[in-house]
This record gives sequence, C-alpha cells and structure tokens, in this order.
Amino acid sequence: MPLPKPRINENESDFIQRCVVDPTMVSEYRNDQQRIAVCYNLYENKGTKKDAEQEWLNGWDKQLDIAERQEVVNVKRYYLEQYNEAIRIFKQTRQTKNFETIFKRTDIYDLYADMYFRISMRFANYFRKNYALLFKQIDTSGYDDIWKNIFSNLGLQIGQRIAPALKETTDKTLDKELTRFLNDPDLIKLNERDAARVITARFANIAEYQAKRIVRTEATYAANIGTQQSARDTFGKDELEKKWKTSFDERVRGSHAELHNTTVNYDELFSGIMFVPGDRTNGASAADVINCRCRVIYKPKAGIMESEKLTPEGARQVQEIIREFI
Repeated sequence: MPLPKPRINENESDFIQRCVVDPTMVSEYRNDQQRIAVCYNLYENKGTKKDAEQEWLNGWDKQLDIAERQEVVNVKRYYLEQYNEAIRIFKQTRQTKNFETIFKRTDIYDLYADMYFRISMRFANYFRKNYALLFKQIDTSGYDDIWKNIFSNLGLQIGQRIAPALKETTDKTLDKELTRFLNDPDLIKLNERDAARVITARFANIAEYQAKRIVRTEATYAANIGTQQSARDTFGKDELEKKWKTSFDERVRGSHAELHNTTVNYDELFSGIMFVPGDRTNGASAADVINCRCRVIYKPKAGIMESEKLTPEGARQVQEIIREFI
C-alpha cells in the first residue's frame, strides 16, 4: 500500500494526525518517533513548487532514465551475441550445457567496466555542468582521464565479483531452455528454420529481461558514484556535506524514507552502512540496494569559495577512493 499523501488544502496538523495512524505507516514504522518524523517529511514534500534543489533532482532522474535505456541496449546486445553463439553450437551438437566459449569472465569484466564508465561519467559531467553555472571560476576540465580510470576500475572490480554468479545463471538458463526445446514435441516437429526462429525469439526475451535486471541493479550506484567523484574533485571532500533524497512514492522502502533529507559530511555513512545509495561495501543488504532509486545531493559548506581547490595533478591521488567502495 502507498504511503499517505496530504490532501488538497489539508493543513499540517490534520495530516500528521491522520498519517501517524495510517495502517501502512504503522506497519512500516513501528517506532512512534520514526513514524512521526516520516509523516512530517511527507507533508514537507507535498508542494509542487520547483526550487533549485528539486530542479537538480528532476534533472538527475532524467539523466538516470536516459542512462538506463542506453545501457539496457548495450547489455542486451551482449547477451544476444552470446546466446546466438550458444544456439549455433546447439544446432550442430545438441549440446545444452558446458558452453565454455561464451559469457567468458573477461568479457563480463569489460561489460561492467564500460557500463560504470559511461553512467558515472554522465553524472560527473552533470554535476560539473550545473556547478559551473554557479561557480564559473571552478574548472575540472582536466579531470576526464582521471575519472575514466576511476569509474572503469570500479566497474571492473564489481564485474570481477559478479562474473561467477552471472556465468552460473546463464549456464542454467541455457540448459533449461535448450533442454525444454529438445523435449517439446511441437517444437521438434518444426523445420530447422522455424525452430531456429522460435528459440531465437525466446532467448531475445530472456536477454532483454536479464539486461534490465543488471542495469537497474547497478545504475543508481554508478550514477551516485559519478556525482560523488565530481563533487569531491570540484570542492574537496573536507568542504562538502551530502543529503539523502528519496522520491517519496509508493515504491520507497521504509528504511530509506527515514533517511530522506538526512545530511552528513562527505565521508560519513548514512545509517552506518552506505556512503551513497546502492553502496554494498559496508554491510548493506540486498534489500537496501536492489531497485533503489535514491540519490544524494552534494553541497559545499560555507566559505568554500575562499578555500583552495584541488588541482588535476592532486586529484590523481583520489584514485584510492576505489578502495572505499569495493
């Protein structure tokens, strides 16, 4: 059930009284103080007025949608290439398992490295572009190669961690679908051309589903990492604070709703487990990260424009940040 929303012309007091006894709220937030705090956040975010912060979030969400669509195409293409090669081998050998020449781990590493580079770079540039409009003296134009190395290396290491499970999943999928094909009397009756068309279409659907699952699992984290790196290299980590933002729709999980508008220093963890939404390196469970679309806003602290900025050469040292997220 969705969380309650303020009604038209409903004042704060009336909404809070209704909200704290709402069955969904009571179920999601057993602690009275937490439930009251979330209700106040819900009321606070009822307006439609677009301030600078909301404009930023709207743009961020739009960029994420674009990035996800593009990456689904790329990952689906890779899956189709691999599955089509398996089908070719199957047609010759009737082999349903032990496809050692497809979904090779090194190819999976490259898939993740490229995906993280493209998504994270998009959001690093989104931060750079927006803050350049406000602070024209900031110049991070020399950081592109640094960022490419950081984001690609992060994706590579995540790919190395994911590859064994991904390979196991695709092997099981191939064995299941190809065995079913061999045992389906209606498919066996088809001529070779029609049979190939049916099985190719089946794997095309599987490829699209698996591509969407992979991209949606990784995109939020990659986007938040890109934003984080750009903010760090623009202002320096000691001069930044960050704020967790949710969409506050019916899909927002309770633990993330509690984090909404929580502000901490750049190098602090949210709830003691995540540097940014999607971060799995400090004890966050799968339930904390899968399909999460939360984001973080980075803001310079007061007096930042009088402080010394990082130089591109000095920024090369921040490649060590990779270790913070693996």
